[in-house]
Amino acid sequence: MFIYKAGLVVEQGSRTVARHCPNCNNDAEFVLCSAKTGPGIGVPIVSLFTQKAVLAKKSYYLVCPICETTPAKVARADAQQLKAGIT
Repeated sequence: MFIYKAGLVVEQGSRTVARHCPNCNNDAEFVLCSAKTGPGIGVPIVSLFTQKAVLAKKSYYLVCPICETTPAKVARADAQQLKAGIT
């Protein structure tokens, strides 16, 4: 059975980015999150609660910590720099 997977997970240990949120109009330190999307093969109940998808693509987003809006998708190279702590 194929399940479409999507769910944001905070990347622990990554740098935050100071930005202005267009949704809540606050200046905040945005957090780097990732989402695995794609078809997952397995039992539907197990697939919904795990981050293991066989044909998954990992995307990165900056998320507002106040309203939890995702206004910006981040390129993979930029996300790797944020995870490594490089400015």
